Amino acid sequence: MKASPKPVGGLSLCEIQPFRPTMLDAYSQETAMPDEPDYKTLERRGEEIYAAMYEGGSPLGLLSEIKECFAAAIAAAEVSGLAAEAARLRARLDHIVTVYRRQFT
Repeated sequence: MKASPKPVGGLSLCEIQPFRPTMLDAYSQETAMPDEPDYKTLERRGEEIYAAMYEGGSPLGLLSEIKECFAAAIAAAEVSGLAAEAARLRARLDHIVTVYRRQFT
């Protein structure tokens, strides 16, 4: 099963599914930097969605997409044995959620 990207404001850009090191969503496959770890590609996508919240007028629904991207990135880091990176990603996600709740709810 692969996650497929959907437009921002759609259902999901990084659907959460059991992560396998060889499984990336279509976005990741198309935009990955050479030799970029899977978790970095997913993190980058989450950050892009976070930036889009401020550029667009309606952040509604974007937080769940950010959470999904970061959850997939955390899972990828854990599968790769990168506990420190997984912890860093969790901290970043916690920060994003806190900022979102303060500014948009």
